[in-house]
Amino acid sequence: MYDVILMDVQMPVMDGFDATRNIRKIDAEYGKIPIIALTASVIKKDIQMCYDAGMNGFVPKPFKTSELIEAIYKAYKLKSNGIELKQPKPNNMNEQGNITSMAFLEDFTEGDKDRMNKYIGMYLDSARKNIPSLQDYMSAEKWDELKVLVHSMKPHFDFMGMRDTRTLAENIEQVLVENKDLNSIPDKIGELIQSIEKSIEELSS
Repeated sequence: MYDVILMDVQMPVMDGFDATRNIRKIDAEYGKIPIIALTASVIKKDIQMCYDAGMNGFVPKPFKTSELIEAIYKAYKLKSNGIELKQPKPNNMNEQGNITSMAFLEDFTEGDKDRMNKYIGMYLDSARKNIPSLQDYMSAEKWDELKVLVHSMKPHFDFMGMRDTRTLAENIEQVLVENKDLNSIPDKIGELIQSIEKSIEELSS
């Protein structure tokens, strides 16, 4: 039997909430295994949905090893023996006026330049592909596809220290989830694309 289940909230076919509810229905020890949500959302409503579904905790993406360990300790109601959970909160505009900040990435990779360059390269590849997709989904009013795409981009912004861009993405996602004020989406997506383009310029220089 597994000691803990790490549950991705957004999965195809069956999401993490339904998967957790089904596990909790199992009339055996398997149904009592601690379940920890892995999610890119830090919206209170979404976090509460995790607990309501029967999960024991959550870890926001991207996360460090220490944060995952802490969540597992809490799920078992154990003490973490002082594991350091301090995480830098990068400002969206640093002293050079950039919207990207390497503070989180440097901490996450423990200063490993090769790993940092790898993550930066991955971000640049996905960012360049995501811009036309954002434009296409918005123009075609494919709100579900747009919501999924914006949600998937939030951890990328965290890695690049783009806190305000992450907040903007959360706002767009919330509008799409509530299906209200959709008239604001074009301006918000335009702002998001501008931010992504600026980040590409900064990280490519």
